[in-house]
Amino acid sequence: MAGLTGDRREPGHQYEWAWLLGREASFSGDQSSWVTGRRMVRFAESFGRAPCGILEGAAYDAVFPDGRVMDGSFLLWPQTEAIKVYAMRHMAGDAGAGEQARGLLCAMFRHWFADHAVWVNRLDKTGAVVWPEALTRLFYHVLLALTEGARAGLWPGFTGFPDA
Repeated sequence: MAGLTGDRREPGHQYEWAWLLGREASFSGDQSSWVTGRRMVRFAESFGRAPCGILEGAAYDAVFPDGRVMDGSFLLWPQTEAIKVYAMRHMAGDAGAGEQARGLLCAMFRHWFADHAVWVNRLDKTGAVVWPEALTRLFYHVLLALTEGARAGLWPGFTGFPDA
């Protein structure tokens, strides 16, 4: 698709679809879908994260196909999708993936959750709130990030889910 809309790459969706493709590969035993998932993660890691600053490592809202930042703000949900991918990679033995997931979780609580009644939706590059509403559609993103990290054994002090 030509134009700015067609040029938009959202690291959050790169992570989200990579996680879905990785889960499909683990369920089916066919790793071919994970080949695409790995490419998506490589793109997001190469171009879709803040290289420095207060939100270093956080996923941008959008970048161009060549990696230039299109929208340098930071929605909450892309961080949760990255956590899911790093938890999955940690479980597969990827050294360092667990630390990346923990780092993003700490950043989420420090910047999107702390000093707010629930959470905020979007921050600018300085960590200032630019979209304060706590959208209910984010519940499943946050819950899955927490659950996947717990499943991977990444959260210190977590002793397991209660019996059903």
